[in-house]
Amino acid sequence: MPASLCLTQFDVKPKLVNLLDLPKSTCGAPEPILLADEHRVAIGYFTQTDSWAMVCFKGCRAHALGSPNDEALDGHPLCKFGLDPYASYEVKSSPWIAALERANRVHDRHMAEYFDDDRHFILTFHDSLFECVANDYTATEVDAETIEQQILALHEFFTRK
Repeated sequence: MPASLCLTQFDVKPKLVNLLDLPKSTCGAPEPILLADEHRVAIGYFTQTDSWAMVCFKGCRAHALGSPNDEALDGHPLCKFGLDPYASYEVKSSPWIAALERANRVHDRHMAEYFDDDRHFILTFHDSLFECVANDYTATEVDAETIEQQILALHEFFTRK
């Protein structure tokens, strides 16, 4: 979760569920790349089989890529709930979604149910961690060795309807 929303106490105990359908990132240098607009975000990264994985999150409300890395993962507020390096998760009973909903209560037309379809996802890498709140995702893998091929493949995947 972004540092501004990190909570030390949780209203409800979060549960981390492994996303086994997402390609596992390499333990070396997955070199994640993001492409985003207001409603979706796509991330590309190298897998354990040296392919280029791409995951597009739709209905994206918020996303972050950065610290902690694999060596500092114990500092993440969800680590005590089973957050491990080189893995992908969905966070059930997400404190980040709860914080986003609370922050939106100042809106004069706020409706808590507007957040009902939100899902919190985490992908942990070697040098960084990616998190987003979105409705759903799709994933694929391709061969892309150069940075140009990776960016082009990510752009094509991102712009699919």
